[in-house]
Amino acid sequence: MKKKSVLKPILGLAIAGGLLVPTVADVKAASFNPTLVEKLERKEYNVSYEEDGYVYKGIADNMFQTTHNSPGTLIAVFKRNSTQGAYSYFKHLFENPKNRYIYYFQHSPTPAEPPYPVITPSKSEYERYDNVNLDSFDKFHIRKSLYIENPTKENKYYLVAYQPSRENAYNEEIRFYEGVNYMLLPENDLTHILNTYTPAQSKSIAGKSIAIPKDTEPYREPIARLIAKQDIPLLKKESNGSYTAVKMLDKGGFYRIYGVEGNLYNVGGDYYVPRNDALMSHFIGRLQVNKSVPMYNPSGQIHRYLTAGEAVRVFDYDNGKYDVGGGYYVLDSTKIQYFVGAITANQNVSVFSTDGKVAYTLKKGQRVFIERLEGNKAYIDGDTYIVHDKSKTTYSKS
Repeated sequence: MKKKSVLKPILGLAIAGGLLVPTVADVKAASFNPTLVEKLERKEYNVSYEEDGYVYKGIADNMFQTTHNSPGTLIAVFKRNSTQGAYSYFKHLFENPKNRYIYYFQHSPTPAEPPYPVITPSKSEYERYDNVNLDSFDKFHIRKSLYIENPTKENKYYLVAYQPSRENAYNEEIRFYEGVNYMLLPENDLTHILNTYTPAQSKSIAGKSIAIPKDTEPYREPIARLIAKQDIPLLKKESNGSYTAVKMLDKGGFYRIYGVEGNLYNVGGDYYVPRNDALMSHFIGRLQVNKSVPMYNPSGQIHRYLTAGEAVRVFDYDNGKYDVGGGYYVLDSTKIQYFVGAITANQNVSVFSTDGKVAYTLKKGQRVFIERLEGNKAYIDGDTYIVHDKSKTTYSKS
């Protein structure tokens, strides 16, 4: 019996117990990926600026352009380069963290006279300057972050930075997190986002399809469980369609997945988790062992025998092979039963055959394993199903 995971690409239609699998939508993972923003232009201005007794000689406009005309979090990370001027200047900033080096974002170049075209966010929390790693000069760097609420017409932004003796004393990296506001997270959490949701990671999953079940409201039930390998951001979808990071979900936590939207896992209501294959895994169901069967290792050798009564998590299934984690697998057979959850009858309910006729009655209090959900139909196997009505039945995810 050939099956396909609901969280993997589906090519054509797979058959499960003689019935078509649930209708799916094929969505490309394209949005919410951090992208590197290239510097298009740099202009230096010969001005003098003094702060706390230190003279900044010259400023520079660094002009950048994002790929799409979209709200998002624009983050500039400046690290010292190998020049002597860079060492002394960053040493000064390290020892005097109240000083500023990266100053502000502008929506147009610096004019000869003020007022300067500074981008002013609607909330002060949407912009900040961080001195990162103040406990280690070798790792010390500076970061300027801004949530772009209203993109400029040509997606161009100008970052003003002061220059010691007009020497380029830094290496910069500019990232744009399209569609999401990360500015409400504490400094350490924002650093974690930068270290884990990287352009390289985004590139590795961009364009990969994810097959998702059709929306089954008002019978919507979780399709999988997510396991956090590290802390991951929880995003809230705002009324205007943008997303705001509200907190970090703890490493080791289990979270229900109700669906997939682009590159986001819906974990209930208006809350989402951005996909990152390195930070999370998900299991889609379990195997109930009715008679002893072998578990194979990644090399195809028998690792051990599962005994009757065991239930193991399933992370994926395809071509009669159940992935039970770490490359280990169990072959499909009549000795095991795969299920995604269970239905408990709150009152006597009818169990239907595929022709729509009543096959038998599930008595109040009885519980059965569910192989798959298809709209409001909860399939016990390929031949019988229950019409899931939350007033009459209770569904529990495996």
